[in-house]
Amino acid sequence: MQKDELANRALRNMGYTVFPFWSQDILKNLPKVINQIELFLKTRRVFR
Repeated sequence: MQKDELANRALRNMGYTVFPFWSQDILKNLPKVINQIELFLKTRRVFR
């Protein structure tokens, strides 16, 4: 977990957004995952 946090922090420092989805989340509930990503993108457009 600590290794993941270091990688996530490095990505955020480079300007990336990190979504903490497990592969099982994507496989079992893809519509929910897509909805969360779409909501993020719509929210980002408002503040740009």
